[in-house]
Amino acid sequence: MARHKPAITVFSLSLIGFIIILISVQQHAAWIPQFDQAIISPVIAHRPAWLTNILLSFTWLGSPVQVSIIGILIALILVIYKNPRYAALLAVNVLIFSGLNSIIKHMIQRPRPFVADPSIVPLAPIGGYSFPSGHSSGTMLLYGTLILMTWITVKNPKWRWLWTILAAAVIMATGLSRIYVQVHYPSDVLAGYLEGLIGISLTWLIGSNWVVKQRQLP
Repeated sequence: MARHKPAITVFSLSLIGFIIILISVQQHAAWIPQFDQAIISPVIAHRPAWLTNILLSFTWLGSPVQVSIIGILIALILVIYKNPRYAALLAVNVLIFSGLNSIIKHMIQRPRPFVADPSIVPLAPIGGYSFPSGHSSGTMLLYGTLILMTWITVKNPKWRWLWTILAAAVIMATGLSRIYVQVHYPSDVLAGYLEGLIGISLTWLIGSNWVVKQRQLP
């Protein structure tokens, strides 16, 4: 039960936050555009070429296709090194919950920023709907799961923190890139992160007793 307490907290808070944003977007709540614009303005105020190239790389790396490929490759490596349960955890989070994102997008059908405002010229071509951000949820599901697995299996705290910081930086940079290239609102990105946390905490609550029987890494 002690193992489940953090997951229950994360799941509950993330679900509440996601529902609040979802309903607010659907109901066109006044705070949503205020929140979005407060973040968009400083993010796009200065866009030098070097920064644009870096963030375009993150937006490419965080695409559902790339995230799925990376997730599958890591899962295969885990199977090869006799960690099939961690492989299953990663595969379920990345593939199933990433698919759920597409379903929610088609249910909400929020237009992307450049569709709602034709004066906006996005830096990355893309179709589909805006809410929630698939890049943000996908990177959270992939790298968030890897962070969780690291804290379970790796004994050395230096390696734990190093990977946590690097993975968190990729997650944050990916979300930032979607705002920067103006294909998502900040509320889309935040909802995507929360969706990812919901997926990670839910699978942990359901399958942690089975997963943690794996051997620890040195």
